[in-house]
Amino acid sequence: MIEHQEIDRIEEQMSKIKELLEQDSKELILPELSTLEFYVNHIKDMALLKIENIF
Repeated sequence: MIEHQEIDRIEEQMSKIKELLEQDSKELILPELSTLEFYVNHIKDMALLKIENIF
């Protein structure tokens, strides 16, 4: 089950990226995209069925 906090982090990160795009701050976007990628991968990893998640 995905926690709402995880989704909130992704939404906040997407808002930051959108704002940076609107400001044409391309040099600042890459670290924000990296953070977004981390959050998305974290949710994917949490959703995978693993023995560690069961016990």
